[in-house]
Amino acid sequence: ESTATRVGQELGNRPEVQGDLYRTLGDTYWEMGDSLNACTNLQRAVVSYQTAFPNPNPKLARALGFLGRCQSFTGDTATGLTNAQLGLQVARQCGDPRTLATCLDYVADSVVPWGRSSPKAAPFRREAAMLREQMGGKSGPTATRTHRFETPAVQPDKPALQTMRERLAADREQHGFLHAVHIKTGKPYWKH
Repeated sequence: ESTATRVGQELGNRPEVQGDLYRTLGDTYWEMGDSLNACTNLQRAVVSYQTAFPNPNPKLARALGFLGRCQSFTGDTATGLTNAQLGLQVARQCGDPRTLATCLDYVADSVVPWGRSSPKAAPFRREAAMLREQMGGKSGPTATRTHRFETPAVQPDKPALQTMRERLAADREQHGFLHAVHIKTGKPYWKH
């Protein structure tokens, strides 16, 4: 959390860079199993990208989609599906087939809690697979899906990313990491 605070303080006048770093923090927290902090940082990324880009943008589309996926995986399917659908709407306006396929997968992952399979996800999966085939990529269950930055131009520099991961590891060591959230009460269970 201290890293996120520093991003907000030190990069407030550079919303795109701020959004990229919040997105990286969200991805990192997600990979560590801390979905609450992942969602918080993804929400910050969305706000930063909305400030940086007055028109539809792939970064905003992917951040909204992944935020929705993350929210649905934590059990807040209504909000998650809404955000994933907003991301899909932005992606359709961008004209980037890779972003569109990724956002279709996010909606498919968001239709039911915790990313479970559902017949409701099938149309989104089919459209994503069709787009990937048109782009010359794999489709179906073996298709590689990614929520990370898709183009090398938007990758943060490696030393900054390493420093961020070290700070997150220190936060995790100090506070533990989220093991689970009780469905009815929302109470977090921390594992140290």
